[in-house]
Amino acid sequence: MNLRSVAKKAALVVPVVLSFTIGMGLAHANVWEGRWKNPDSIPYVNNVSGNTILKGLVNNGALDNWNNNQSTVTFEKSSSTTGRYIEVENVNFSSVTWSGIANGSSSNWDSNGYYRGVEIQINEAITDSYSKSKLLGVVAHEFGHAVGLQHQEGSKDYLMYPYDNRNTNIISSKEKNILKIHYTN
Repeated sequence: MNLRSVAKKAALVVPVVLSFTIGMGLAHANVWEGRWKNPDSIPYVNNVSGNTILKGLVNNGALDNWNNNQSTVTFEKSSSTTGRYIEVENVNFSSVTWSGIANGSSSNWDSNGYYRGVEIQINEAITDSYSKSKLLGVVAHEFGHAVGLQHQEGSKDYLMYPYDNRNTNIISSKEKNILKIHYTN
Protein backbone atom coordinates (compact mmCIF):
# COMPACT_ATOMS: atom_id res chain seq x y z
CA MET A 1 0.00 0.00 0.00
CA ASN A 2 1.48 3.34 -1.00
CA LEU A 3 1.43 6.54 1.02
CA ARG A 4 -1.24 8.15 -1.18
CA SER A 5 -3.78 5.33 -0.62
CA VAL A 6 -3.08 5.35 3.14
CA ALA A 7 -3.69 9.12 3.21
CA LYS A 8 -6.94 8.67 1.22
CA LYS A 9 -8.23 6.02 3.63
CA ALA A 10 -7.28 8.14 6.63
CA ALA A 11 -9.11 11.11 5.10
CA LEU A 12 -12.25 8.96 4.93
CA VAL A 13 -11.95 7.29 8.34
CA VAL A 14 -10.84 10.19 10.55
CA PRO A 15 -13.93 12.39 9.97
CA VAL A 16 -16.24 9.43 10.67
CA VAL A 17 -14.39 8.55 13.88
CA LEU A 18 -14.32 12.19 14.98
CA SER A 19 -18.00 12.62 14.18
CA PHE A 20 -18.88 9.51 16.19
CA THR A 21 -16.65 10.55 19.09
CA ILE A 22 -17.97 14.09 19.16
CA GLY A 23 -21.55 12.79 18.89
CA MET A 24 -20.98 10.44 21.80
CA GLY A 25 -19.42 13.24 23.82
CA LEU A 26 -22.40 15.48 23.19
CA ALA A 27 -24.79 12.68 24.09
CA HIS A 28 -23.09 12.01 27.39
CA ALA A 29 -22.76 15.71 28.17
CA ASN A 30 -26.59 15.95 28.18
CA VAL A 31 -27.38 13.02 30.49
CA TRP A 32 -26.73 12.09 34.08
CA GLU A 33 -25.18 8.73 34.87
CA GLY A 34 -28.42 7.34 36.29
CA ARG A 35 -30.73 5.13 34.27
CA TRP A 36 -33.63 2.78 34.96
CA LYS A 37 -32.80 -0.92 35.18
CA ASN A 38 -35.83 -1.82 33.08
CA PRO A 39 -36.45 1.11 30.72
CA ASP A 40 -39.32 -0.81 29.07
CA SER A 41 -41.39 -0.51 32.24
CA ILE A 42 -40.66 2.53 34.41
CA PRO A 43 -43.34 2.80 37.10
CA TYR A 44 -44.66 6.17 38.12
CA VAL A 45 -47.12 7.06 40.85
CA ASN A 46 -49.39 10.04 40.24
CA ASN A 47 -49.84 11.62 43.68
CA VAL A 48 -51.20 14.93 42.41
CA SER A 49 -54.03 15.97 44.73
CA GLY A 50 -56.83 18.48 44.32
CA ASN A 51 -55.90 19.58 40.79
CA THR A 52 -57.69 17.34 38.29
CA ILE A 53 -56.21 19.15 35.27
CA LEU A 54 -52.64 18.62 36.49
CA LYS A 55 -53.42 15.03 37.50
CA GLY A 56 -54.65 14.34 33.94
CA LEU A 57 -51.67 16.12 32.39
CA VAL A 58 -49.26 14.00 34.43
CA ASN A 59 -50.76 10.91 32.81
CA ASN A 60 -50.71 12.53 29.36
CA GLY A 61 -47.16 13.81 29.87
CA ALA A 62 -45.95 10.32 30.70
CA LEU A 63 -48.14 8.11 28.57
CA ASP A 64 -48.98 10.13 25.46
CA ASN A 65 -46.04 12.50 25.09
CA TRP A 66 -43.36 9.98 26.00
CA ASN A 67 -44.64 6.52 25.21
CA ASN A 68 -46.02 7.48 21.79
CA ASN A 69 -43.07 9.59 20.62
CA GLN A 70 -39.96 7.49 21.28
CA SER A 71 -39.09 3.84 21.85
CA THR A 72 -36.24 3.88 24.38
CA VAL A 73 -38.22 4.16 27.63
CA THR A 74 -41.81 3.31 28.56
CA PHE A 75 -43.65 4.74 31.55
CA GLU A 76 -46.32 2.69 33.30
CA LYS A 77 -48.78 4.09 35.80
CA SER A 78 -48.58 2.35 39.16
CA SER A 79 -50.22 2.65 42.54
CA SER A 80 -47.44 0.81 44.36
CA THR A 81 -45.07 2.86 46.45
CA THR A 82 -42.61 0.04 47.00
CA GLY A 83 -39.46 -0.53 45.01
CA ARG A 84 -38.04 1.95 42.54
CA TYR A 85 -40.42 4.37 40.87
CA ILE A 86 -41.06 7.97 39.89
CA GLU A 87 -43.43 9.84 42.18
CA VAL A 88 -45.22 12.92 40.89
CA GLU A 89 -46.84 15.43 43.22
CA ASN A 90 -48.03 18.99 43.22
CA VAL A 91 -46.60 21.52 45.65
CA ASN A 92 -47.18 25.21 46.29
CA PHE A 93 -43.89 26.92 47.06
CA SER A 94 -44.09 30.68 46.53
CA SER A 95 -40.56 31.18 47.87
CA VAL A 96 -38.85 29.43 44.90
CA THR A 97 -38.62 30.28 41.20
CA TRP A 98 -38.87 26.83 39.62
CA SER A 99 -42.02 25.47 38.02
CA GLY A 100 -41.00 21.83 38.27
CA ILE A 101 -38.16 19.77 39.67
CA ALA A 102 -37.11 16.13 39.45
CA ASN A 103 -35.44 15.43 42.78
CA GLY A 104 -33.00 12.53 42.56
CA SER A 105 -32.57 12.61 38.79
CA SER A 106 -29.04 14.00 39.06
CA SER A 107 -27.81 11.82 41.91
CA ASN A 108 -30.11 9.10 43.26
CA TRP A 109 -28.68 5.95 41.70
CA ASP A 110 -26.98 2.88 43.11
CA SER A 111 -23.42 1.65 42.45
CA ASN A 112 -24.61 0.05 39.19
CA GLY A 113 -26.00 3.37 37.97
CA TYR A 114 -29.67 2.38 38.39
CA TYR A 115 -32.10 4.92 39.77
CA ARG A 116 -33.38 4.29 43.28
CA GLY A 117 -36.27 6.66 42.65
CA VAL A 118 -37.09 10.16 41.42
CA GLU A 119 -39.58 12.61 42.90
CA ILE A 120 -41.12 15.07 40.45
CA GLN A 121 -42.69 18.15 41.99
CA ILE A 122 -44.83 20.56 39.96
CA ASN A 123 -44.97 23.95 41.67
CA GLU A 124 -48.48 25.38 41.41
CA ALA A 125 -47.33 28.72 42.83
CA ILE A 126 -45.63 29.22 39.44
CA THR A 127 -47.70 27.07 37.07
CA ASP A 128 -51.19 28.09 38.27
CA SER A 129 -51.53 30.65 35.45
CA TYR A 130 -50.04 28.39 32.72
CA SER A 131 -52.07 27.18 29.78
CA LYS A 132 -52.62 23.41 29.53
CA SER A 133 -50.04 23.21 26.75
CA LYS A 134 -47.39 25.08 28.72
CA LEU A 135 -48.10 23.03 31.85
CA LEU A 136 -47.88 19.81 29.83
CA GLY A 137 -44.46 20.98 28.63
CA VAL A 138 -43.32 21.34 32.25
CA VAL A 139 -44.60 17.87 33.16
CA ALA A 140 -43.06 16.18 30.11
CA HIS A 141 -39.78 18.07 30.70
CA GLU A 142 -39.57 16.78 34.28
CA PHE A 143 -40.20 13.21 33.09
CA GLY A 144 -37.21 13.79 30.77
CA HIS A 145 -35.06 14.58 33.79
CA ALA A 146 -36.46 11.49 35.54
CA VAL A 147 -34.97 9.24 32.83
CA GLY A 148 -31.59 10.99 32.90
CA LEU A 149 -31.81 13.85 30.40
CA GLN A 150 -30.22 17.15 31.33
CA HIS A 151 -31.10 20.55 29.93
CA GLN A 152 -30.62 21.12 26.21
CA GLU A 153 -29.60 24.71 25.52
CA GLY A 154 -29.83 26.51 22.22
CA SER A 155 -33.35 26.00 20.93
CA LYS A 156 -36.87 26.33 22.25
CA ASP A 157 -37.67 23.31 20.06
CA TYR A 158 -36.10 20.95 22.62
CA LEU A 159 -38.29 19.43 25.31
CA MET A 160 -35.31 19.75 27.64
CA TYR A 161 -34.90 23.49 26.92
CA PRO A 162 -34.37 24.89 30.44
CA TYR A 163 -37.10 27.54 30.38
CA ASP A 164 -40.87 27.20 30.29
CA ASN A 165 -41.23 29.15 27.04
CA ARG A 166 -40.23 26.02 25.03
CA ASN A 167 -42.08 25.45 21.75
CA THR A 168 -42.77 21.76 22.30
CA ASN A 169 -44.16 19.16 24.68
CA ILE A 170 -42.53 16.26 22.81
CA ILE A 171 -38.98 14.90 22.78
CA SER A 172 -36.99 16.02 19.70
CA SER A 173 -35.09 13.67 17.37
CA LYS A 174 -31.77 14.86 18.84
CA GLU A 175 -33.01 14.17 22.38
CA LYS A 176 -34.29 10.75 21.27
CA ASN A 177 -30.82 9.90 20.00
CA ILE A 178 -29.21 11.10 23.23
CA LEU A 179 -31.63 8.95 25.24
CA LYS A 180 -31.07 5.92 23.01
CA ILE A 181 -27.28 6.18 23.35
CA HIS A 182 -27.62 6.60 27.12
CA TYR A 183 -29.72 3.45 27.50
CA THR A 184 -27.70 1.28 25.09
CA ASN A 185 -24.27 1.97 26.58
